[in-house]
Amino acid sequence: MRKLMAILMLVMVVAIVHTGCKKDKDEIATCNDGIQNGNESGIDCGGSCDPCEVEIIPTCDDGIQNGDETGIDCGGDCDPCEAEPTCDDGIQNGDETGVDCGGSCPPCEVLPTCNDGIQNGDETGVDCGGSCPECPFECGTSTIVDIDGNVYNTVAIGSQCWIDRNLSVMTLTNGTPIASISDVDAWDTYLPARCYYGNDAGNDAEFGQLYNWHAVATGNLCPNGWHIPSADDWEALDSYLGGSTSGAQLKPGGGTGFDALFGGHRWPVGQFFDVDSRGYFWSATAASSTDAKRYKISSNALLTLQSVYKEFGNSCRCMMD
Repeated sequence: MRKLMAILMLVMVVAIVHTGCKKDKDEIATCNDGIQNGNESGIDCGGSCDPCEVEIIPTCDDGIQNGDETGIDCGGDCDPCEAEPTCDDGIQNGDETGVDCGGSCPPCEVLPTCNDGIQNGDETGVDCGGSCPECPFECGTSTIVDIDGNVYNTVAIGSQCWIDRNLSVMTLTNGTPIASISDVDAWDTYLPARCYYGNDAGNDAEFGQLYNWHAVATGNLCPNGWHIPSADDWEALDSYLGGSTSGAQLKPGGGTGFDALFGGHRWPVGQFFDVDSRGYFWSATAASSTDAKRYKISSNALLTLQSVYKEFGNSCRCMMD
């Protein structure tokens, strides 16, 4: 009986020990015990635990900023990252519409064109002149240039268009120089000739030059499209201005813009007279074989027709054809 009891006690001890060992083993195999156990393929992962993470090796084309990259797939061991666009980097980037301009940068400069409705570039008018088509002529606004490069403003009086100062040209439009005669004895010549009043070149800026009628008769004093007015042209001007006060209206401040100064004249014998008191202007009309018609403007209000020797030296104005 005692022997049977001992055997039963031994069996119970073995059973208790076996049960305890099994219980300890089950508790160790968990997914958070920090040990690779049970059916885990890694520490607390794999098997009946969550899958183990796969290690990602950084590359320059994985679409992730990783490794030593300073941006996504750039910087570090990869190619340098593109700089943020600025308005002074010398590159058209970002939302720019030109190099460092447009978008969020200052507006881009508009290059001049011949149809932008603005006078810009080398234009002399709106979308004309310079490298654009020639500007249409507008009397009173447009200027003309003689063969020597002298520039003249224009003035409209009635239906006529005149230059607003006396001619200073020294070359005929066919390229022939006009003889400059200062010698008193040599002035009396039938060749085209010119001179400064008093032979003083300083008078040119104010009064222009004096020409004999032989220079006028060449038909080549004025630029193309312009001419020395005929007697009929002068008479039409006088009539338009009312006759009795024409001279006063043609002088500076007279309201017409003609600005006739008292430039004097040169006699055929070579002497100079009447500067600052009278102005004498040739017409293109001959009065005889020796004389031609000119118009005088003096301190009175008249525009006076005269016939004088063709060897007189008088001022000249050009009128549009």
